[in-house]
Amino acid sequence: MPYMLLMIEPPGQRLSRSQAEGHAVYGRMLKFAEELKSEGVLLGVASLGSQDNAARVRVSAGKSQVLDGPFAEAKEMVGGFLASFW
Repeated sequence: MPYMLLMIEPPGQRLSRSQAEGHAVYGRMLKFAEELKSEGVLLGVASLGSQDNAARVRVSAGKSQVLDGPFAEAKEMVGGFLASFW
């Protein structure tokens, strides 16, 4: 069965940490992805951009429309994902 693991983080967290801390967090994500890959269960992995550059896609009557913000304030954001079989 496939699973998607979402990495949730508070908005603004990326701005509050140093570049070194950001690289360390990203490195841990890559290490975990590499472990899943070596087990042959990794489907995909990605870090997502900040919500400052977010957009929504709305599909209505078969037509898609990309909507830029502003969006409702959120207490957390999806910072990335891992897709895997377990």
